[in-house]
Formats: sequence, C-alpha cells, structure tokens
Amino acid sequence: MSSNFQAAQEAILRAHRIILSTHEEPDADGLGSMLALENALIKLAKKTISFSPSSLPKTLDFLPGLERIKKQLPPLNPKTDLIIGLDYGSLARLEIKKYYDCLDCSFLTFDHHSLSDQAGIKVIESDCSSTAEIIYNFINYLKIPIENESATCLLTGIIDDTGAFRHSNTTAETLKIASQLMLKGARWQKIFKAKKQISPEQKAQAINQAFEKMEIDQDSGLVFSFINYQTFLQSADNFKELKIAGILGNAPEAKIALFLIEKTPGVIEASLRSQKNRGINVAKIAQNFGGGGHKLAAGFRTQQSKEEVIEKIKILLKTGSKEFSIVD
Repeated sequence: MSSNFQAAQEAILRAHRIILSTHEEPDADGLGSMLALENALIKLAKKTISFSPSSLPKTLDFLPGLERIKKQLPPLNPKTDLIIGLDYGSLARLEIKKYYDCLDCSFLTFDHHSLSDQAGIKVIESDCSSTAEIIYNFINYLKIPIENESATCLLTGIIDDTGAFRHSNTTAETLKIASQLMLKGARWQKIFKAKKQISPEQKAQAINQAFEKMEIDQDSGLVFSFINYQTFLQSADNFKELKIAGILGNAPEAKIALFLIEKTPGVIEASLRSQKNRGINVAKIAQNFGGGGHKLAAGFRTQQSKEEVIEKIKILLKTGSKEFSIVD
C-alpha cells in the first residue's frame, strides 16, 4: 500500500485545484471518506471542492463539513488539476464522471471495492473494511493530524460499512483504527443514535414489503426480492437506509441474496450479498451487468427487466460455480 500512497501523495502535492467525488446516492463511507480527505487537503493549502449532486441521507446530517458539498460545480477557470474518486467501485457509479465527463485532468482513486475500471492512480485495498479505513491510513502517511471532525467522518464510514462491527470485514486492524478515532474525539454513541433516526415502524414496513416479494430458487441458491417504482416512492428513505440485501442473505437457503429496486422508472438498481462460508464472489457476478463491488457485497444498475436479471443470475450460479467461488 505504501508505494501507492507515495504516488497518491505526489499527485496531490503537484495539484493546486482538486475536486473530490464519490458514488451516486452516497453512503456514510463515501461521504465520510470524502470529507475527511478534504480536511487533510485544506491543511495542505489546496483549493478543494467536494461534489455530490445526489440527495444526501438525512441520517448523515450530523457529519461535520456536509454543508461544504456542492451539488454543481462552479465555472472551472483556471481548470482543475486533479480529480479524486472515492469508494465508487466502477466508473459508471462515479458522480463527477456522470455529470462532467469532459473534465480533462489527472485522476486518483481511493477504494476498497475490488479492482474493476477505476481510473488513474489506484489506491485499492479490497481487504480493508471500508474506504474510510484506507483514508485514515493515508492521512497518517501524510503526517497530517486527524482532528475531531475528520475522526467523526471516518468512524461513521467504518461503522456503516462493517454493520457496526458485525460483518466479516471487521478485522483487528479495523477495531484498532476505530479506537484511535474515538481517542481523537469521534463519539460512536452519536453516530449510532443518528443511524437510528428511522422509526421501528418505518423499518418494519420496508422490511415487510421486501419480504412479501421474496422468492427462493432452491436449485441455484438465489434469494431475491423486487420493489417497483410505486412502492419505492412510498418509502424511499427507508429503503435507502436499510440494508435489505444483507437481511435477505441471512436466509439459510441463500448462497447469495439479490435485492432489486426500481428507483427510476425502467431502471433497476441491484444489490448482491453473500457470506464468506457460502463461497460466492458476488463482485464477479455484478461485473456481468457492468457493475462491481467486493467479494461479499456488490451492485449494478441495469435497464433489463427483473425477469431477465434474475434468470441470468440463476444461469450464472448454475454454470459458473468455479468462476464465482471465493479463493482466500
């Protein structure tokens, strides 16, 4: 990792104007990593813009620096020297490339998703729990003090991506970093409280709607559920905050879980989840649809029908057992 850190540091030191961006509909890891890194760049006297045109989760309103995020870019004159993409998995999901694909400058990526088509200098560590964990190490590599605000942003990202330290991506190093962030002023109680803003009734409604549509294909080991656009509109915030695919993946019959949600008419967003003991690399499955992710959590966006998606994944599971198996 240190050699990639050196290349990243050199790219940053050469740049004067830097834009930071994460994936569409950003989560705590993407936003927390972006804001913490921006704080570090400001201390290096860099001119920075954090960019995200998406509506941001209400449960993350407490993140320090959230108000700095721009929904559109000002006229870029003089031009930007460097774009930093964080936690995006695949270029198709990176917001700045979606809205400003013509930007011509150097590129740097920090990501914990598996290597796919990420751009530029790549600092990619799929064994890390989160991109926030990578950014913590990088800021320390730069020898920039991590203060309370950045510590809160980074700990929020780690807590979210590890399922509050319950997921198998939680390592001893993850817990060590979390403890260091708490020593620097991050309050895990505040983070947990903010993440619980959705009422139990709202959670139950969204989970029930997903379970009502749940089906199990015994032959392939696929558990799946589909939420159409009309249903999504009724409980949009609830579906965004709940990790439905992970809940479906707890079914003992599931080799993998697939949660399909139509957030835009005619466009389906898919989340894939598995568990380590079930041996399926869902990132490789997502790549068949132009998506990506990491071994146990991946996703993609498609204009194919739900029937086409489900049938294709069933076939992939039945015919590609070796191709999609996890090799430690």
